[in-house]
Amino acid sequence: SIDGQDPAALHALRVSIRRSRTLLKGMDGVFAPGDRERYAAELKDLQGITGPVRDSDVLLEELEALSIERPQLASDVAALRRELLRRRRSARGKLKRRLTSKRFAELLDEWQKTLEALPSMDESNRPDAATPIGELAAARIVADHKRFVKLSKAAIQSGDPAAVHHARKRGKALRYNLEFFGDFGDKKVATRLIRQLKAAQDELG
Repeated sequence: SIDGQDPAALHALRVSIRRSRTLLKGMDGVFAPGDRERYAAELKDLQGITGPVRDSDVLLEELEALSIERPQLASDVAALRRELLRRRRSARGKLKRRLTSKRFAELLDEWQKTLEALPSMDESNRPDAATPIGELAAARIVADHKRFVKLSKAAIQSGDPAAVHHARKRGKALRYNLEFFGDFGDKKVATRLIRQLKAAQDELG
């Protein structure tokens, strides 16, 4: 995924970044405050760099389907495709520069070292360091679920697009936690909940 030409590799990279961000958010009391804030900012920025390439790939796939379904729109679709290709080239260039940068190499190395060092680090500024990960994950998932239900009900009642968007974002956060921490509980239950949650997000969409 160095230059973003392989959609599958780029998707895998985005999933790994998303999971790392989920870990930081769900286990904030396990990391030293300085580490958590730094990695959260770095990973958010990195996710943002990958977004335009991924969005372009998705839109190009949709245009391909549209050109088959609506041949009468061929000229318009072709013009839009040229513009998307231009934007994707630019986005790929930015992505390649980031993934081949010294900053990115250092981030990967330091992130891995931080994770490996957690068991032996000072716990005085890490209030959740000694708490089993299953307990922390469960508490986070329950809190996210309550918030998602509350926001979803409010969004449906108000019909406000901003409220709907906010509810869907909370649903995504809940789903990421279920995907990441599902193995610490009943995997079948987690899989069923993820499927139901995706359906709920589709309805909100």
